[in-house]
Amino acid sequence: MDGQATINRHNRLHPHYLIHLDDDANVITAHTEVKQLLDLIRASCQGAHEPIPAAYRLFNYLTSEGAEMGIYSYLLNQAISSVIDVTEQRDIDSLFSGAKTTVLQQSFRGLNDFELIAFLAIVEPEAAYG
Repeated sequence: MDGQATINRHNRLHPHYLIHLDDDANVITAHTEVKQLLDLIRASCQGAHEPIPAAYRLFNYLTSEGAEMGIYSYLLNQAISSVIDVTEQRDIDSLFSGAKTTVLQQSFRGLNDFELIAFLAIVEPEAAYG
């Protein structure tokens, strides 16, 4: 197994990262648990063959039609911090595991080391408009 494969066995979607945060930026599902998150997304869409107007209308209302995305920018930064923290912890753990270490094989410093491809906002259509 080459070094890159060893690094990426912790993230089955490499080079992509999938993370689930709640509105308070708490990690619900880390990037190392992608199957659980993909199953949640699939189950959430079960039976929905078209966008749900109540959900996208609420999202548009809460973000002023996408003009006020500050909360999502904050959550993106927190998601990236989560990836960095988990990667750093994994690297530290690898020093003491007896196996080949992953330290210095992959490093992230911040937002500029990532490219946002897509995000999924989970909104409750039943939620009242503020």
